[in-house]
Amino acid sequence: MNRFLTIIFLIVSSLSSNELKSMSGDYKVSFGILGTIGKAHCDLNIENGTYKIKVDIQSDGVASLFQDRKESYQSTGFIKDGVLIPTLFLKKRSWGDKEDIKRYFIDHEKKVVYILRTTKKDNRSADKRYPHNFYAKNDILTLFFNLNKVTKDSDLSKWLRLQAVGARNSDGAIDIKKPNSSEKSEMQDLLGDLSKPLLVTLNKKIFSSKNGEFMIDIDKNGVCDKFVLKDLLLNGDLVGKLVKFKIKE
Repeated sequence: MNRFLTIIFLIVSSLSSNELKSMSGDYKVSFGILGTIGKAHCDLNIENGTYKIKVDIQSDGVASLFQDRKESYQSTGFIKDGVLIPTLFLKKRSWGDKEDIKRYFIDHEKKVVYILRTTKKDNRSADKRYPHNFYAKNDILTLFFNLNKVTKDSDLSKWLRLQAVGARNSDGAIDIKKPNSSEKSEMQDLLGDLSKPLLVTLNKKIFSSKNGEFMIDIDKNGVCDKFVLKDLLLNGDLVGKLVKFKIKE
């Protein structure tokens, strides 16, 4: 179940916009004949030069029969020159009477990240503090909100490696590029009409996809509205869709 939820989280973090505005969106993810297996709600709130992104994820449908798992991800920080600068990234997971919380404190001056991990079980908790493996300017949520500025020096005709706190544990590596003509044709067959197609590789094994290679489409609002995980065709497609989107006044 954790892999399903990780997929939802990493893709709904692509909820972005050409302009920084408070917004929200709801996604659902389905897998082959199993139908819907997860859902997520995303919020971006901007106020007085600060921001907060929150993503709440929950197993759904047949998947919830095996393990009712909930996850929450948050990024908070400030805005400078139209760029989200994270100072705290939080990852919270709960199942049954267990809870696991990781807080990533990002120090941009010293270029270090520290983790405070809190584990809870049977009303008992334990804390552990330790340095992260790497420093990055973005976390996995702000990376996609800042994508236009992060990729301004690349036409994305070739794979571009980016880095984010909350991505691959060893180095935070995420690769992106625009599809070539043959890749775009394949995407159209799987996703239908496209607005702004993009290929994303998470560099971790997800199901039978060795590197977690996604095909995603960005709609006219700058929002990831649909995606498919590659290399799963024999077992059914893992498909995500934006089902509700709102720009807050």
